[in-house]
Amino acid sequence: MPRSLARLALTLRAIGVALALLLAVPGVTQAQPDCNVNRNLVNADLTGCNLSGVDLTGAMMSGATLYDADLSGATLVGADLTRATLRGADLSYADLSGANLTNATMRDADLFGATLTGANLTGVFVPASTFWHADLAGANLTNAKLSDCNLSGANLRGAMLIGAELSRVSLRSANLDGANLSRAVLFQSDLTRASLSQANLTGADLTDATLFATTFAGANMSDAILTGSKGYVP
Repeated sequence: MPRSLARLALTLRAIGVALALLLAVPGVTQAQPDCNVNRNLVNADLTGCNLSGVDLTGAMMSGATLYDADLSGATLVGADLTRATLRGADLSYADLSGANLTNATMRDADLFGATLTGANLTGVFVPASTFWHADLAGANLTNAKLSDCNLSGANLRGAMLIGAELSRVSLRSANLDGANLSRAVLFQSDLTRASLSQANLTGADLTDATLFATTFAGANMSDAILTGSKGYVP
C-alpha cells in the first residue's frame, strides 16, 4: 500500500476512535431529556426525570418514555399513559386512580403502595414488578402480563384479570374477593392466605400453585386446573 493511502487509513481510524470516545461520554452528543411537564407530553422523553410528588392529574402522556423516572408520590389520577414506557420507574405511593395504562410497558417498576383503583391496565406488560400492598380494586387487568410480580397484600377486590399471565406471582395475603380470573394463568404462584371469595376462576390454570389457608368461599372453580397445587381445600 502506498504511504499516502496508509496515512489516510490511519487518519480515518483515529477519527473513528475519537467519535466513539465522544459518544461514550454522557451528555456530549445526546441531549438531556426535557423534564418540564408544562408542555405536550404525548410521546415525550422523560427518561430518568425526577417527578416525585408532581401533580399530573389528567395528563395526556400516551407513548411517553419514563424509563427509570421517579414518580414516587406523584398524582396521575385519570392520566392517559397508553403505550407509555415505564420500565424501572418508581411509582411507589403514586395515585393512578382511573388512569389509562393500556398496553403500557412497566417491567421492573416499583408500585409499592400505589393506588390504581379503577385503572385500565388492559394488556399491560409489567413482569418482575412490585405491587406490594398496592390498591387495584376494580382495576381492569385483562390479558395483563404480570409474571414474577410481587402482589403480596395487594387489594384486587373486584378486579378484572381475565386471561392474565400471573405465573410465579406472589399473591400472599392478597384480597381477590369477587375478582374475575377466568382463563388466568397462575402457574407456580403463591396464594397463601389470599382471599378469593366469590371470585371467578373458570378455566384458570393453578398448576403447582401454593394454596395454603387460601379462601375460596363461593368461588367459581369450573374447569380450573389444580394439578400439582399444594394446600387446596375445596
